[in-house]
Amino acid sequence: DRPRPKVRPGDPIEATMRKLYDKGHSDPVIAQACNVDRGIVQRWRAKNGLSPNSKGGRPKKEGNKT
Repeated sequence: DRPRPKVRPGDPIEATMRKLYDKGHSDPVIAQACNVDRGIVQRWRAKNGLSPNSKGGRPKKEGNKT
């Protein structure tokens, strides 16, 4: 097991995450760009009171509704 990186205010990674978040990128995109797990991004957002930039989940299928 590798140790979980912590994102602290003032860290360069935090600044990068914030820039990407402000540009409207989703958690997976931010995580990949910062080379961290998506959970790190989710916890960082939650800690800072930020909502997800995307709705997530599968796109809804159009068609028969019964």
